[in-house]
Amino acid sequence: MVSTTRIPLRSGCNMSSQRNLFRSFYTARPRPKFPLDRNKREVIFVAEPFPTMELIAKLSDTALFLREVFSQPRQVGAIMPSSRNLAAAMARWLPEDPEAYVLELGPGTGAVTEALLNQGLAENRLIAIEKSPKLAEHLRRRFPRSLFITGDALHLDRLLARQARRAMPVAAVVSSLPLLNFDPRTAQRLVNKIQSILTPTGRLVQYSYHLGNKRSKSLAAFKQKASDIVWLNLPPARVTVYEMLGLARAARKDRGQRLRPEEREAALVGAA
Repeated sequence: MVSTTRIPLRSGCNMSSQRNLFRSFYTARPRPKFPLDRNKREVIFVAEPFPTMELIAKLSDTALFLREVFSQPRQVGAIMPSSRNLAAAMARWLPEDPEAYVLELGPGTGAVTEALLNQGLAENRLIAIEKSPKLAEHLRRRFPRSLFITGDALHLDRLLARQARRAMPVAAVVSSLPLLNFDPRTAQRLVNKIQSILTPTGRLVQYSYHLGNKRSKSLAAFKQKASDIVWLNLPPARVTVYEMLGLARAARKDRGQRLRPEEREAALVGAA
C-alpha cells in the first residue's frame, strides 16, 4: 500500500535544507511530489513499498540459472537470464490466433515465458521444452497451467507426441537455443523438427548474441521477416523473426513464376 506523508516547510529554509529534511524521511522508495504547494507551505511526500519479494525472486532465479550454467555449461545456451527488454522483444511476435499454441525452447528461469503471458498468451497455450530438470521443475512451480517438458529439443517431435493428449497446432516457436553455435548437422536436425510441427503460416522467433545478423544455413526453409538488436541486455542480443516459405513458394508456383534461390534451396532441403 502506498503511504502519503505531509512534511511542513520551515520558514526561512532554502531548498538545500529541505532536501536534508527529505532524507530523514527517505525509506523504501520515496518519491517527493513536485511542484511544491507554496500556499500551504508543505510538500506531499509519497513513499512506495519496496518490492522485496520481487527482488528476492529475481535473485533466486539468477542464482539458480548460474548454478546450472556452471554445473551443466553445455546444456545452457545463455550466459545470463534474459532481460525484460529481450523477453519483451521476443514476446511481441505472438500469433494472432488466440487458440494457437506457442512452443518455447530453452525457457531457462522463465523470463521470456513471463513476457509471453504478459503479452496475452493464455497459460494453457504455452508448451516449453527445457533440458535441465531443475529449471523445468522451477518453471512448473512458477507457471502451473503451462506444459513444461524435460528433454532435448532435438527430440521435440517425440516429446510432444508423448506428452500432448491431442494434436496441438503450433503457430510460433520461440527459441533461446544457441542455433549458430550448433554444428551444421545438429542445427539442420533441429530446424527440420521445428518445421515439422509448425503450422504453414507459423513463425520462428530466435535470439542470438551474434549481432551481425548472421543467418544459419539450416534456415533455408524460412524467410526473414524482421530483425532487431536489443542493446539493453547483458550481453546485447539480436532477435530475428522467420516465417515459413511454404505458402509463398506454393503461390509463386501456381502463378507460373520462377522460384527464388532460397525457395529452391528450401525445396531441396525438404526433399532430402
